[in-house]
Amino acid sequence: MVTAQFIDDPLIPRVDVTFGFNDKTEDGTRLVDAVKALPSRTWNPKDKTWSITGTGTTDHPNDVLEDLGFFIDTELDDHWHPVAVPHGGGSYRVYHRFAGYDDVAADIGRGAVWSKPLGCFIVDATDLSDGQRITVRGLNLDPPMSSRTSA
Repeated sequence: MVTAQFIDDPLIPRVDVTFGFNDKTEDGTRLVDAVKALPSRTWNPKDKTWSITGTGTTDHPNDVLEDLGFFIDTELDDHWHPVAVPHGGGSYRVYHRFAGYDDVAADIGRGAVWSKPLGCFIVDATDLSDGQRITVRGLNLDPPMSSRTSA
């Protein structure tokens, strides 16, 4: 049985999915292989659940998940694009969200440092803008208030 549950977090939203090892997508691909192909997913052996935090395509994340057979009752429009939160010392924490790690890392460039404990990139403010525009596609510099108090 395939199940999917949206976990609403303003900084690191995710969809937790479970399915049988031999389950397949509509095109016959093993579901486990299709999920492993996603750029931002982790296996939680204790819960036997995959947590998907990024689809890494220009396609809407709901469409990507539905193509795999995962249906959630939440539209991910507000959870798709990366979010930047002030970190201190002229830097920001950038959370990739459903845009995916690889795409956001490419947009930020080599100046970004991944913080595994925080689950985000630490980036100098100057690396987020070229002086004329924000250089990270879809970057939201005005995240929900609850995320601003997170350290």
